[in-house]
Amino acid sequence: MGSMRTAVGAAMLALGLMPGLAAGQDLALETSERLSTVGTWQFRASARDEAGRSVCEEVWTFRQDGTATVVSGEQVVEKRWRVAVDAEDLRWLHTASQSVNDRPDCTGQVDDPTTYPRPETGFVLLFFNSGHALTCFEPGRVQRPDAQTVQMWGEDTCWGGIAPLGAPPGQGQAPSGED
Repeated sequence: MGSMRTAVGAAMLALGLMPGLAAGQDLALETSERLSTVGTWQFRASARDEAGRSVCEEVWTFRQDGTATVVSGEQVVEKRWRVAVDAEDLRWLHTASQSVNDRPDCTGQVDDPTTYPRPETGFVLLFFNSGHALTCFEPGRVQRPDAQTVQMWGEDTCWGGIAPLGAPPGQGQAPSGED
């Protein structure tokens, strides 16, 4: 639990130390280029099974034309994607699922192809210097005694992580949630 808070805190610090990318458009462009230049990413859910393994692992492939493929178990989902940056410089990855095959995903669930395409949804990417990123819902906010509002990140906010596929151990691996 403490390691997750430390990792999220380090990610937020890293975001604040990125010189020259203060403008939201520059940050969105840099993030889009990072995703498509690496191309293929390994996703791992934070939730663990009894043996301590991630309950879901997927392969996400981002292309420069704004299309993506997600392979989850036997399921293949074709998507459109874009990056946006909000007023707090949070990097939002927005995707819209376009089609799916009729095979089970990493949890065994099979989606009905006739329910596609689906509306766009989004989540926050918190990048680390190592190259991996946490995948998170929008942070909670609390008001401090001095009346300033601060973001609150925690284990209930971030649900997984991505890392460049094939990164050497310890170099950009998706967060495991383990100490």
